[in-house]
Amino acid sequence: MGSYRACPMNCRYCSLGESWGLVKKEGEFNDQEVIRIAQKYVEEGIRWIVLRTTQFYSPEKIIALVGKSKKP
Repeated sequence: MGSYRACPMNCRYCSLGESWGLVKKEGEFNDQEVIRIAQKYVEEGIRWIVLRTTQFYSPEKIIALVGKSKKP
């Protein structure tokens, strides 16, 4: 699953930093939602997708999600 929430790290390159005030509602995407969104971009011609997470999301989860999203 992918989550979006305000992050206290406030990295200057990331829009999820709590100091920016852009995250009004926290939530979570399930794996199927993330894959569906990525597939839509690919169908529209996108060739490079970056999955960005906050410090709250474990590297193991993102690696598992990437594995699920690859074509068989």
